[in-house]
Formats: sequence, C-alpha cells, structure tokens
Amino acid sequence: MSLNSWDLGTGYQFSRDVNGQLKQNIGRLQNKSSIINKIKVAYSLECKFFIVIKIEK
Repeated sequence: MSLNSWDLGTGYQFSRDVNGQLKQNIGRLQNKSSIINKIKVAYSLECKFFIVIKIEK
C-alpha cells in the first residue's frame, strides 16, 4: 500500500494566534470542496487536516 498526501500551508509565520493562518488555508480550499469530494469518492480517499504549531520560549 502506498501512502500519499498533499500539503497545504502558510510556511513558518510568527503569530500569537493561529486563526490568521487557519483562515488563509480555509480560504484557499473553500471554493474547491466539490472537486475534493469528487476525488475523494472516485478514489476511496479520506481527508484529514492537521495544524502544526511550533511553540518557542
């Protein structure tokens, strides 16, 4: 079984609130939900979203 993924992100950005970066990514995907769902059904895929936060001192 081969595992593949697509990555979408903002790259590293200094922020005290993750909502700005989250809104950027949601905005990029919002108008693409129908095509994502078609691909998901056609290839028996699942969608997962992960948020990675780097915390420094």
